[in-house]
Amino acid sequence: MTFGQTTSKELNKLRATHQRYLETYKRLTGSLVGATTFSDFYIYRTFTTKYSDPRACAPVGYR
Repeated sequence: MTFGQTTSKELNKLRATHQRYLETYKRLTGSLVGATTFSDFYIYRTFTTKYSDPRACAPVGYR
């Protein structure tokens, strides 16, 4: 799989995870004000966690 491609199975899993996050957030704070949007959640879970560590990018020449 190349960057930017997510299978429908992975997307459904991310949506379910985000839904659980929203339910937990609402239970803890009493509302959804300030909760992370799905788009931000998606970017963090698929891009930031994979490419924020320079050691993970070294083999492909990322600078």
